[in-house]
Amino acid sequence: MKQLSILMIVIAGLFVFGCNKSSDTPADPTGDTHTTGTHWDYTDPAGWGDLDHAYATCKDGVEQSPVDIRGFYTATGVEGVLTTSYLATPLVLTNNGHTLQVEYEAGSTITINGQSYELLQFHFHSPSEHKVDGAPYDMEAHFVHKDASGDLAVLGVFINADATADNAGLSSIFDNFPATEVSHQHVTGVEINGGDILPVDKSFFHYEGSLTTPPCTEAVSWNILKTPVSISAAQLAQFTTIVHGGNARPTQPIGARTVVNDGFTVETAGHSAAPHWDYTNPALWGDETAYATCSNGVEQSPIDIVTANTTTGTLGDISADYHDVPLVLTNNGHTLQVEYEAGSSITINGQSYDLLQFHFHNQSENTVDGTVYDMEAHFVHKNADGELAVLGLFINGDSTGDNANFTPIFDNFPTTEVSHQSVANLTVNGGDLLPVDKSYFHFDGSLTTPPCTEAVSWNVLKTPVSVSAAQLAQFTAIMSGNKRPVQPIGSRTVTNN
Repeated sequence: MKQLSILMIVIAGLFVFGCNKSSDTPADPTGDTHTTGTHWDYTDPAGWGDLDHAYATCKDGVEQSPVDIRGFYTATGVEGVLTTSYLATPLVLTNNGHTLQVEYEAGSTITINGQSYELLQFHFHSPSEHKVDGAPYDMEAHFVHKDASGDLAVLGVFINADATADNAGLSSIFDNFPATEVSHQHVTGVEINGGDILPVDKSFFHYEGSLTTPPCTEAVSWNILKTPVSISAAQLAQFTTIVHGGNARPTQPIGARTVVNDGFTVETAGHSAAPHWDYTNPALWGDETAYATCSNGVEQSPIDIVTANTTTGTLGDISADYHDVPLVLTNNGHTLQVEYEAGSSITINGQSYDLLQFHFHNQSENTVDGTVYDMEAHFVHKNADGELAVLGLFINGDSTGDNANFTPIFDNFPTTEVSHQSVANLTVNGGDLLPVDKSYFHFDGSLTTPPCTEAVSWNVLKTPVSVSAAQLAQFTAIMSGNKRPVQPIGSRTVTNN
């Protein structure tokens, strides 16, 4: 199953507000202050929206941050380039009662998909506000940028306190944190460069979110780096001694949003984005640090389903509510994929998941009692909590005639890499591809492509569908052998409904 890419660098803490006795003066990212707002703190973030009508979005917004990034969320594709151009700047620090912040003078920028944003400041949270598969980090830095139109982009960086020595790139900052509230305190004779704080590997997640502090304004471009940087326990204590009790907003519902996993090509200081992978030797995927789960994971996919070892469970029926959608195709170099617009869903054992896309593998990745099918389709879904469910469909090239339901898709497969190519005047309905008998096997597994993230609900239909040999050839002429070998089942149980 093709892992779909994302851009997300996690450094955005967002217009953090300066505390002023009985009220807070919200700090504009430019450094200018504006209307005095109602006092808020981290005692009860869930109540921020009730403190002041100006903070109503904290409660009523539909694209709030931070989020828990789980599994993979959308199609791959080269959608843009991210480049940082951070310059050295005099060290100027602010303690606004909610965070400790480094002010940045004009001239440093980040470019995302051709759009330039100016770096305004970066600041810190402990523990991290964003999580990945439920796991927080010790800290998170938010690099806050603004473009000429006033739109915000935040680069997020996870930080762990697991180094045996201090992080030199952060020492001058942490050693000079102001212990009491102060704005724009200059540290004489010291310069810093935000680029020195970033990891070499700049692969990232991207999603649309909000400020993580009141007024929780939305339409913020979040870009969160996957690779954390390390500091010492002593450096962590330098921060937490000043910012007591934690300054992290809890994660917010992902809702209908899409998180892109390496969806953008990332280039910073001459470094490329996520490591390249292909199907030449899948056993080596895990040698890349970013893909370690491919070799270290304990619930990897695909698997060989041994029917004699399955258990009969009380799984509910699968109910697909797939609608007609315009035909939009992607060739991402690893698979051929049909993109699905919002509104179609599947219900598995009472849980509803939205259909994001479906794509194909040759030969089948999952097998049954050692039997390999000519192809396998993976219908990728996500629920409101960001959890993934994949519906697997076996396909054999044994039909004497073309399968009409597959014809508009197979006839229009792009032969070269392209993202979201619309096919004029054609629609498709994924439900037409499925067999009438929707009995299935269920197991917990992973993505079948790097980074092989686990906690994926796998539901593999027992009954295959047929296409013609000519249709099979349409796929294999473009994409042949894009399958990961079966992985050990370990202590997992496959349920047979």
